[in-house]
Amino acid sequence: MNWIGLYYLSRREVMRFLTTINQMLLPPIISAGLYLLIFHFVIGERMMQGVPYIEFLLPGLIMMTVISAAFSNSSGSLFFSKWLKHFEYYLSLPFSYLELTLAYVIGAIGRGVVTGLGITIVALLFVHTGIHNVFVLLLYFLLSCVVFGSLGIIAALWASDWEGLGIFTTFIISPLTMLGGVFYSIETLPPVFQMVTLFNPIFYFVDGFRYGMLGVHDHSLLFGFGVCFVFALLSFFLAMLLMKKGWKVRC
Repeated sequence: MNWIGLYYLSRREVMRFLTTINQMLLPPIISAGLYLLIFHFVIGERMMQGVPYIEFLLPGLIMMTVISAAFSNSSGSLFFSKWLKHFEYYLSLPFSYLELTLAYVIGAIGRGVVTGLGITIVALLFVHTGIHNVFVLLLYFLLSCVVFGSLGIIAALWASDWEGLGIFTTFIISPLTMLGGVFYSIETLPPVFQMVTLFNPIFYFVDGFRYGMLGVHDHSLLFGFGVCFVFALLSFFLAMLLMKKGWKVRC
């Protein structure tokens, strides 16, 4: 493992989004703040799974934003490198494909951390909550960043233009997130839709993260962890394999 090379590649990915932090951080924080503000006044003190709805909503909003941030960071960075025609030089450098993939994923984790903390700070204006299990919370956070950071790499390699890259966000990530239990407990759904939700992998990230923060969950945590862990392994190694093959490196 080339630790020095990995450090500088990862540092580049982190510094890339930190240099434009106002553009990357403010929009999701403002959106999450508006969600909390609206639901705070509309829903009030109604309960969901034994906790106030606004507290129930917070972990879902954080996970939704972290997923979007991790995906956007790796996909945007890699596709921009393809578009400027200098990603080929990365492939010629003395780095393994594991190190290249790790660097993009670490950048996605970094952006997820900054975004998640920003939303949490804003949420404290509306919600008074704690952490039920910090280990579970961090575990699901890291798994989500690895999965969607890796999927961002795959999307960037696949896309031949910016519109193609947007297809993943518009038609895959956003719908699955909205239907993944961010705003509701699946116990409120009819049985058929509960079953359909169980085929949505994002549901398990939201459910596990909500347990880590509030101590409530909709489905088996062990099964959910297994789903998230398998997705993390498959997505990461698929991203690394496609990068090794140089799949669609040229736009």
